[in-house]
Amino acid sequence: KNASLNTSDNRYHDTDGTTSWGSPNKLITPISQHSTGVSPVLMLNPHAQKTRGFAIDSIIECSARRAVSANPDEFTCGVMTDKLLLETRETDGTGAIIIQPIYPANNETVLSGVILSTIVWEEV
Repeated sequence: KNASLNTSDNRYHDTDGTTSWGSPNKLITPISQHSTGVSPVLMLNPHAQKTRGFAIDSIIECSARRAVSANPDEFTCGVMTDKLLLETRETDGTGAIIIQPIYPANNETVLSGVILSTIVWEEV
């Protein structure tokens, strides 16, 4: 039995960024803001989920190549996940997550974070 799993609400206390799907990167990427304000997904670690985590790992890999490139602006490194079932406040439906890297203005080759945004195809 996993002691860090709260059996009353099935939340998992992620403390080290290890994934069940074998990511080479150990990191925690908590959702800290949501368009609806208070949301059950706040503090969720999207990197722990294979589809989202694979996309975040591809940004990390692209950003590493970008950092050693003679022309880093040739690398955009943003990604869109494969098709997902998304639950939103207005519509549940098929969509995807668009993930963009964040680079500081004073060092545009250092990956410092990611921004996630959902798109539900029915809302487009």
